[in-house]
Amino acid sequence: SSRRVRRSEQTSPTLRGLPFPALTQRRARACARGRAMVEASGADGGGSGGSVVSSSAALEENVESEGEALAGLERRGFHVIRKRLEPKRLQELREAFDARVDCSVGGEVDLGCNWTEQTVTPFLRVLLDESLIRLLARVCGLPFVALRLELFGKGPRSETAIPWHQDTFTTHTGFRWTAERAAAGTSAAPHPVTLWVALDDTSLENGGMEMIPGRHLELLNGSNGAVPEEAIATDERVDYRMAAGQAGLHHPLVPHRSVANTSSRQRRAFLVRCSPWTESVETQCGTLADVRGRVRASGWPQWSSEPRGEFAWLPGNGKAIGQERALNRLLVCCAAAAADGCPCELAGSDA
Repeated sequence: SSRRVRRSEQTSPTLRGLPFPALTQRRARACARGRAMVEASGADGGGSGGSVVSSSAALEENVESEGEALAGLERRGFHVIRKRLEPKRLQELREAFDARVDCSVGGEVDLGCNWTEQTVTPFLRVLLDESLIRLLARVCGLPFVALRLELFGKGPRSETAIPWHQDTFTTHTGFRWTAERAAAGTSAAPHPVTLWVALDDTSLENGGMEMIPGRHLELLNGSNGAVPEEAIATDERVDYRMAAGQAGLHHPLVPHRSVANTSSRQRRAFLVRCSPWTESVETQCGTLADVRGRVRASGWPQWSSEPRGEFAWLPGNGKAIGQERALNRLLVCCAAAAADGCPCELAGSDA
């Protein structure tokens, strides 16, 4: 067979971080330099190793991750970050996950979590990391929005599987892919990206995800996100393998699927889908000035990034922090100067 299955690809070279804000041309140059260094090194190592760092600095001083992530998104459509959350933060996330989703009794999904709930705080803290925000902003532009927090679990022997697909984001934020836009590459203009964080060692064996590298530059089934098997029958397939506490970024159009859990181990993970600012987002939230003024007038919480407070997350509208059930709970990420308020600190923050 011409199809190969292998672990998530990792590259080893480092790349100097570029100054923020990252304009399109700067991001394109960063990706080009990252690709050149990757090709020069010829190195692809394992994806499960990594050093332990604080969650309030999950990517701090990890310059190589920013450059490699941009290059990985450009070349393969995904990237696994080598560094991990520290054990204490990982345990907090696991406990919060288990408080909301009980995999032992068949619970598997929790979508649209209220950002102000106590059990959501450990997940929100991950989003406060400034190095992570800079990376997301290089892809999405600034301001950008986080659609919602999504928790996904699979208990031992869970048969749940999601077939091959591409994510479009059209329904939720109005971002529209065209064949031309997809083919232009990841550095051509801001586009959505998904942050995926493993809370357990994750592989295809215990219900992880599989990727088709390099096919993120095309729409494989028009506006329909489902990917026909025949469209990728001869393509290489990569196990999106992560160690507990690792995070990955993937391009919405990289064909991906999740498989059944054939092991005796559970698989817990959370993801946050991030999107550029669009007309649809503005219809739902108003302008950034509207969001800022509403937060200030209503006394709503806003969260400052760590460790320097360069950015702030603001509720995009009432649904983000409302008690009623809502699938999408938009959080707006902007420069701290644009927040024009006093961002709150999360309980237990190390900043």
